[in-house]
Amino acid sequence: METCIVLPTINEADNLRILLPMLRNYLVDYDWFVVVVDDGSTDGTQDVVAEFAKATKRAELIERGGVRLGLGSAIKVGMRACLEKGARSIVVMDADLQHPPDVVPNLVNAVLRDGVDLAIASRYVRGGGGIVGWSFKRLAISKGGATYMARLLMPWARSIKDPISGFFAVNAERLRGV
Repeated sequence: METCIVLPTINEADNLRILLPMLRNYLVDYDWFVVVVDDGSTDGTQDVVAEFAKATKRAELIERGGVRLGLGSAIKVGMRACLEKGARSIVVMDADLQHPPDVVPNLVNAVLRDGVDLAIASRYVRGGGGIVGWSFKRLAISKGGATYMARLLMPWARSIKDPISGFFAVNAERLRGV
């Protein structure tokens, strides 16, 4: 499989009804699969994923119960599932529609065709569009505090425009055996 997309969720049924068909449309030229890692949704998220999986054979739901175990662990669980499926690239994105699905092919191409190990979609580059409509407080926390801390604690991240982006693709081979 070329690429696997990890979608951590909590109550994202309405957004998944939009996002999953969009991913299908944007990834028509790829061998792809979606792993939805859910932390106890009560809005029918599981049903939306099941319907999409039945119709396309391109999705799997990992239910982690009613205890919210956190975004980081959801991403790790999803990445492990993608590795087990033999994915060559893994995309991580939010299911709440804040990350534009039309960018996914660019991330996948950067990994599979251009040979990069990590491709990060940034809100802070021309065309990134991720900060439109943000309050000053949210922008200050994201761009100021969190980005500054990431660059301070991880010197190798200083040249990355958006080191705390939750929208990225990674070369799966770099994760095998880790």
